[in-house]
Amino acid sequence: MDGKTIYLVQESFNKVRPISDTVAEMFYHKLFQLDPSSRHLFPKNQADMQLQSRKLISMLGVAISGLTNFETLIPVLEDLGRRHLEYKVEHFQYQIVGEALLATLEEGLGNDFTYEVKNAWVDVYFTMSNVMMNAAYQKN
Repeated sequence: MDGKTIYLVQESFNKVRPISDTVAEMFYHKLFQLDPSSRHLFPKNQADMQLQSRKLISMLGVAISGLTNFETLIPVLEDLGRRHLEYKVEHFQYQIVGEALLATLEEGLGNDFTYEVKNAWVDVYFTMSNVMMNAAYQKN
């Protein structure tokens, strides 16, 4: 992953931070719209869902910050992938999450979600999700 990609993702994520509660709500709304079957994987009550939303933003923040030293991020992503398998996340859902994330960023960032920023996010999400999936679904 090149430095410009990392910069674009980190800078655009910094623009999302002030509206992170709204962005998380938009993300889950979009995710459940794209994949209604994923709803059962998440809390049913509002308070627990708000906590889940904060965890999402926090984990994204950790991952985005860790891009500058990706080698140290790999074990964190592998662990996250294995945990998602325990939560019954299916392989195909990673693509849907990526679609929901990109749609959310486009809506949340507006004009700041340029073609270049979008491509940077696609690259980062593809790389991180592949690490997670490889850890979760590898044959031992």
